Amino acid sequence: MKHLVDMRTSKCTWLDLAVSSKKANSGLLRHASFALLDCYQAFDGIINDYKGRPAVSRFNLTASVLKEFYEAPPKDLHERLTIRRHKHELDECPYCGHPHPPRTLDHFLPKEDWPEYAIYSNNLVPQCSGCAPIKGQRYYCNVHGQALFLHPMYNSILSTVRFYIEVSLAGENPTFEPKFSVLADVCDEDAKRVKLHLKSLQVKRRIVEYCEEQYRRWIRIVRSKGCDIRASFKTRLKERELDSYARNWGIAFYQGVLRNPDVLDNLQKRAPHGPPRPTVKIRPLLMDD
Repeated sequence: MKHLVDMRTSKCTWLDLAVSSKKANSGLLRHASFALLDCYQAFDGIINDYKGRPAVSRFNLTASVLKEFYEAPPKDLHERLTIRRHKHELDECPYCGHPHPPRTLDHFLPKEDWPEYAIYSNNLVPQCSGCAPIKGQRYYCNVHGQALFLHPMYNSILSTVRFYIEVSLAGENPTFEPKFSVLADVCDEDAKRVKLHLKSLQVKRRIVEYCEEQYRRWIRIVRSKGCDIRASFKTRLKERELDSYARNWGIAFYQGVLRNPDVLDNLQKRAPHGPPRPTVKIRPLLMDD
């Protein structure tokens, strides 16, 4: 998982885009702009004070307007949100390590409870579709007396998380046991926060489901193409940054299977027998000038 410190801004211009827009209710937002800027200045302190529950929002009257500017933004603000949502160059979810580019945005402080941060750039984090319904409107937990989640823009310790998947074979069915680690210089308190973060996002269960789906996918690939599993997995690992403990689930899956020869053999035996399929020749298309 990646530390998104480069996404943090010291001054949010998104409010200016909203206030200066031609939307009918931009005037209401203009009247609240000074109070909103005060909230923005307090945001870093709220995130850093993870054991303190944020104060109840004072923006009840303008809550629907603030949420509308996120859900139906004017053109210039829409472009900024699109960049944050889709053009972030992330290869995995910064919250959980799911090995696909995230395609949605999370309000770290939920906009339903704190609408003042509905269009605040530092509160909007790229997130995968698996994390989105689990995190939802949750933030602070009274039972634990702290925030459940770590903010990927503010907490570099998320980038120290490493994944290890132990793969074993019982008959024809593999089992997957995910394990997590953090770098040695992470303090005990931060390590506990990481553990709560991963547990709250149900990452262990989701990794098992991901591995089971990937295993079925590779069975289909081997049956149809008869590829060399060991070589295919090693090729994919060469395409990614290697580490003794993987930075995302995909790398951990490939490493876990490669460590167990029995699992490799179980996959490889699905290859079709008999002579290789003939190569299909394709005539190149002629393009008009």
